[in-house]
Amino acid sequence: MKTKLILTKFLGTTLLIPAFFLTSCGNLITFITKQIFNIDDGINNPENYNSYYFLNLLAKHYEEFNVKNGTFSALHLFYNQPEKQRGRYLFLGKQGETTIENLEQFQKNIIDRAEEIIKNNPNFANVNSSDLKSEFEDKFLKGEPLEKVLEKNNIIIGEAGGYWRSTRVTYYYFEENGFSNITATRFTPDYIIEGELVQPAVVFDDSPFFNVIVYPKNKTITFRDIDGGIYTDDNDNIIDYEEQKERKILIEREARKIYNKLAKKYNLSKNKISTSSPSFMSDIINFSQKINNIKTFKPKILDLITNKINPWSNRFLPKKHAIIKNIDEFKTTIIDRILKLDPKLKIDQNDLISDFEQKFLKGEKLDEFLKNNNIFIYETWERIGYESFWRWVPHSIPDPNNYPKRVEWEKLVLRKTEDNNIFLTTIFETDLTLNFVRSPESSFDKVTFQILAFPKNKNIVFDKNVSRLELIEDLKNNYLDKYEEKEKENVKEKNYV
Repeated sequence: MKTKLILTKFLGTTLLIPAFFLTSCGNLITFITKQIFNIDDGINNPENYNSYYFLNLLAKHYEEFNVKNGTFSALHLFYNQPEKQRGRYLFLGKQGETTIENLEQFQKNIIDRAEEIIKNNPNFANVNSSDLKSEFEDKFLKGEPLEKVLEKNNIIIGEAGGYWRSTRVTYYYFEENGFSNITATRFTPDYIIEGELVQPAVVFDDSPFFNVIVYPKNKTITFRDIDGGIYTDDNDNIIDYEEQKERKILIEREARKIYNKLAKKYNLSKNKISTSSPSFMSDIINFSQKINNIKTFKPKILDLITNKINPWSNRFLPKKHAIIKNIDEFKTTIIDRILKLDPKLKIDQNDLISDFEQKFLKGEKLDEFLKNNNIFIYETWERIGYESFWRWVPHSIPDPNNYPKRVEWEKLVLRKTEDNNIFLTTIFETDLTLNFVRSPESSFDKVTFQILAFPKNKNIVFDKNVSRLELIEDLKNNYLDKYEEKEKENVKEKNYV
């Protein structure tokens, strides 16, 4: 009996394909491969391709075309609800996609939708809807005001989910097609390995994120599918098995052509970071924080005024970061700021300084420490994370007060040191892993400080908008060897014990 397979052409939907199609007719596949690709054998060898390396090339491609995949608090609010509270549709409605041409549309499709969810879940939906616009600007628009971006651009927001690993996510390859048109080809990175993707028996509706495309108002985007019509012809009729296999090979070829174009264009070196899972890059970042002694603690200073500040319109540090060079600057930047936020607050200045010394300086006196060092402080705020717990108990509603609070926050990264300059950036782990790695639980209640001490003869160069390829090269050059040496030492210690 023939089986009819329908290809679903939807941004956030995965494709389920029975595994038996891959377990037969191996000789036929080899024959067709040689027949089609006998001119260039190099493109045929899957060993020449790496899906994780492809992800990093695509990250650079996305930067070039003002596109980003990213997590978002409002989306997490929706998916953190028990399944029966979500209703029939996605956060963005039945189609899971919307085009934003003006502020009113953003208000309706994002802010109002989030407020509806908050209203239905007042206990665990702890987010201020007025902050969501600022978060969207920070995450997807490089900090540019939405109003300014929309003057000359439209924004397509697509809701994605249901994928089971990062290399199975739907991506786009963009090409300028004349003056006023952009062609966006949908495909999956793993197509470079196999044009016929086998999925697990169960795919959960998890790992939600947005795909955001910013494009000029005087241009149109034409979407096409690299995998269109694989299993049925244009009339939705079943095609024969040999034709399926031939089209499978053509998919691999098209995906590999995109891969090779981007590899040649961006010239990203192949190393353990660029060819490994995004979570490995996250491990290197955590390692870099450790060896650079970047500390994350919440001092009493913040405990006193947490409820009087917020991450967007009223931060503790107006620029979100500060450099302290002497004890007087500490008092004006920190102590005076507390009193400005809450003039009636009675504080013990010596106690606050002592607490800072114990948490960040191992008890060393602050005034003595600042004689030879400066201190870079980065104000770090939690954002609501995705709680995958719901997928295991889709119909239960536990007590929100006992519900684990998953959160995201930026990591401060020392990228490199050149001459007298120390280059810093920040990155969310989910910028790398999306929601394929479970977010941690809240550890510092809303806001904390990340602290880096550095010599007085050094300067700080802080830049949030560093490309992934540049960061990969920095991590490779400055930390990869040290990380691998440390891993070898850990193995030796375990074997010795």
